[in-house]
Amino acid sequence: RKHKEETYTLNDEGVIITEKLTQLLDIHEGDTIVLEKDEDNKVEVKVTAITENYLQHYIYMSPTLYEQLYQEAATYCNQSQLAIIQENNE
Repeated sequence: RKHKEETYTLNDEGVIITEKLTQLLDIHEGDTIVLEKDEDNKVEVKVTAITENYLQHYIYMSPTLYEQLYQEAATYCNQSQLAIIQENNE
C-alpha cells in the first residue's frame, strides 16, 4: 500500500470510493456524484475519502447513509451494483 498509515471510517456524510474509480471518472474528494440504483433511484452523494483497492472498483457507504438515500435497509450480496451517472464538481 502507498499510504499504510491512513485509515478511513464510514460515516453518514458521504461515500468512500476506490482510487482507480476516481482516476477513470476524474472524481476528487469533496465532489458530489450521482448514483443510480435503477432508473427511478438516482441520488446525489458526496465523496468523503478515496482509498486504495487492487481488484475491481467499489463505493463504500454506511448502512445508515444507504437507508437515508434509498429509504430501505441495506442488503449485502455480490450482485449489488450502483452506477455513477454524473459528476458534479463543486
